[in-house]
Amino acid sequence: MVTYLPLIACLKDKTKTELCVLDILDDFNKMKASMAKPKAKVKKTPAFFALSAKLNTVRGGQIFRFEKVKLNTGGTAIPYNPKTGIFTATRKGLYYFSALILGYRRNAVHYQLNKNKEVYLLGYSHRGKGADASTISAIMELKVGDKVFVKHRGRSREYFHAHGHSTYAGHFIGD
Repeated sequence: MVTYLPLIACLKDKTKTELCVLDILDDFNKMKASMAKPKAKVKKTPAFFALSAKLNTVRGGQIFRFEKVKLNTGGTAIPYNPKTGIFTATRKGLYYFSALILGYRRNAVHYQLNKNKEVYLLGYSHRGKGADASTISAIMELKVGDKVFVKHRGRSREYFHAHGHSTYAGHFIGD
């Protein structure tokens, strides 16, 4: 970093002015070169937020798809795929996930949060007088390539709400 001390010293000793100016130019050129070096790339934090855009029908172990993606960032790869409903970890570490499911009208919705092929957490929006919602949240330790998704559990057909009333989100917490 260039300081002003060499310039002050140059002004006091007029016999060394030319050398001082060269020193200052040398410092300036070093600073310019260090600024031109590419900076280390900052890892983008894997995070996504998606919501249901239409009335969804699920049955028999089907993965829920949240089609309208509001945020989807993760460095070199996009972590959440709205076509499959699956989040894929792009970085090793701890993650936080949540899913809010609003049953359509008087329908119950049975669902689960999966880490790869294993059930991690169960969710249930019960049948009420109108629509009823439930939220599940979890913290998971993931490796690169691990998959997390919301999946229907049960055999019967069930419906969950559209227009952003049902959401799925996740983000990287730390190493």
